[in-house]
Amino acid sequence: MAWELQIRSLDGSASLGSVAQVQAKLRGVFPKIELFRDASGAEKLAAMEERGIKVPETIREHWLGLKGAFQGVINGEDFTIEFHLGQDETTVAAVGIEVRGGGDPISVIEPLMNVEGWKVVDLQGEPPTRESWKSFGDWRDDGIRQAEDERV
Repeated sequence: MAWELQIRSLDGSASLGSVAQVQAKLRGVFPKIELFRDASGAEKLAAMEERGIKVPETIREHWLGLKGAFQGVINGEDFTIEFHLGQDETTVAAVGIEVRGGGDPISVIEPLMNVEGWKVVDLQGEPPTRESWKSFGDWRDDGIRQAEDERV
């Protein structure tokens, strides 16, 4: 289960810029970020067919319309932060952020909050804090404990 955040335009405009512009800003904050484009649906289908896997026609039709999504990853000591820029190269409306693991990702996220023209918010529209990260972690861990207790 991931802690979900989002980068939005500070002025409320519909775009943070092109994929190249957003990637450049991310690289400016995180020089070691791994930026990539996920395989498109057609590329995934070709790889599966090469291995002899037959994909049902409805899934095949859906996948053929999917472009590869632009993404980024930062691996911390005890956490991973994934960035989701979308599929459109010309405009990025917002960047989805998923934080997984433990540790303290706030020190990594804080520099994003200083990028000109950007604001980073959680799903309630509030800036992320150590307290909100801890609250999410407590909620997540409690849910995991409850699920494990139910299996026993």
